[in-house]
Amino acid sequence: MQKTILVVNDSSLTTRIICTSLQKEGFITIPALDGKDAIPLLDKYNFDLVITDLNMPEMDGIQLTKQIRAHKNHKYIPVLFLSGNESNDKTKEAKEAGSSAWISMPYDAKKMLIAINKFLR
Repeated sequence: MQKTILVVNDSSLTTRIICTSLQKEGFITIPALDGKDAIPLLDKYNFDLVITDLNMPEMDGIQLTKQIRAHKNHKYIPVLFLSGNESNDKTKEAKEAGSSAWISMPYDAKKMLIAINKFLR
């Protein structure tokens, strides 16, 4: 059965690159512009994993992760952060919010796939 991944990023180019590379690996991908755009999608689809950017308008990745963890139907979905902002404070804040992993930018399809497979075995 194909796994479905929510890709949350305010950069349409980054989102397109991630979605295309994951689709080539057999995943179903659903894009969202930011956390606010992603929330209604969580109830519409049965996601196996979420990939989110850290800094986004409306609702950032940390706020999104907190919302996911607070919802009884979504709290166990793995949440992977993909960000170029690797400050210790932000990675700690993301971990405290409930992130499953942090993947550094620039985007590396192989690293992403390794991280995804770790959580979707």
